[in-house]
Amino acid sequence: MRSVLTVSIGLLLLTGCGPSIVKGVVSGTVTYKGQPVNGATLFLYPTTTGQGSEMTIPVDQEGAFRASDVPAGDYKVVVQPSKGNSGPKTKGMTKEQLAQMKDQIDSLKSAATIKIPEKYTKQEKSDLKMTVGAGEQTVPLELHD
Repeated sequence: MRSVLTVSIGLLLLTGCGPSIVKGVVSGTVTYKGQPVNGATLFLYPTTTGQGSEMTIPVDQEGAFRASDVPAGDYKVVVQPSKGNSGPKTKGMTKEQLAQMKDQIDSLKSAATIKIPEKYTKQEKSDLKMTVGAGEQTVPLELHD
């Protein structure tokens, strides 16, 4: 009886010990002709079967990105430009309200992404690749004509 109980407990403990997924932290900048690719979104598509699903990573106005918990592996990268944001609607606000909220309103505005080659915006055409390993790594992404 005691050995059956010991074996049962051992099997229960092993049940949660399946293969662990190695993950990494990836950061870098996206540039085109020396300019930051501002305000875009990166789409990472795994190139290995069973590696997981697509991931999205936002790119700030300086072209920088950072993501944690990215499963290790090889990815095809697509860059989706942004149309920008002119900020919230201010119709109906008084001059005093506008003056009081100017900094907040301005912080919500963003410029459209710079013009990039169209091939990077489509999964079937992009030749941009990224390899993610365990731990932290910096991956600069340079777009070319």
